[in-house]
Parts: sequence; C-alpha cells; structure tokens
Amino acid sequence: KPRRLRMPDYEQRAELRQKLADEGKPAAMMVTREGLAPFAGGIIGAKELAAAKPGCLLINTARGALIDENALYAALQSGPLGAAACDVLTQEPPTRENPLTALPNFFATPHIGANTEEALRRVGCMTAQQMLDILYGNPVKNLC
Repeated sequence: KPRRLRMPDYEQRAELRQKLADEGKPAAMMVTREGLAPFAGGIIGAKELAAAKPGCLLINTARGALIDENALYAALQSGPLGAAACDVLTQEPPTRENPLTALPNFFATPHIGANTEEALRRVGCMTAQQMLDILYGNPVKNLC
C-alpha cells in the first residue's frame, strides 16, 4: 500500500527523512509533488536515492530543485534507480550539457503539463472577458 507523507512545514524535512529511515522500508516509487519553499531544496539526495528498492521509479513533477541532480544521475547510472521521469529540472530548459539527458533511463518532458486544449481555450476565454471588463469599466479579476 502506498504511503502518503505530507510535510506541513518544510523545515520539518529532517524529521521526514528520519521517519523514512526509521521505517526501514525502501521505496519502490518516489513521486514529488510539493512546491519549493526556502528550506525545501535538495530534499531527495544521494542518501534518499540509495535507500530505494532496486529498479525504483522516480517521478518529479513538482520543482527541479527538490532533487539533487548529481545524485539522481549517479543513482540512474549505477543503481538503485531503474528510471526517472521529470517534468521539471533545476535549469529549464535543460542544456545539452545536462548529463541526465544522455541516459537511456531518464525521460524529460517539457514543463507544459497545463497546456491542454481545454486549458488553452479557458485561458483564451478568460483573457477575452478581462479585455471586455476593462473596456466597459467593470472590475477586473486576476490583474497583476
């Protein structure tokens, strides 16, 4: 059964790491979904990746800085990770010099997951409505 761990405060990451270590259950899959806060960088590093089950799959759709990319490269190249799929990286777009992109078990997708046909249509309608609101002197929502 998958374990759901959510940190209420990013400063508690040491506590989360200790809890995972104390349980002694290596992960078969790691999925990131937390945003990046001042204390959240590098939550998944060499130690966490080394504790994964052989063949573990890592999926990162949250923030690139949550994962130490050097440690990820090493874990993909020599184990225990079987593969990694990332929608986000530390540097976006990635350069050709990023060693992860040369690995056969690393998959990168463009960070455009929200660009579905429906989402683009909705954004277009919202933009048109905001323009009409401005022209007619109505209050404008979502104005930065």
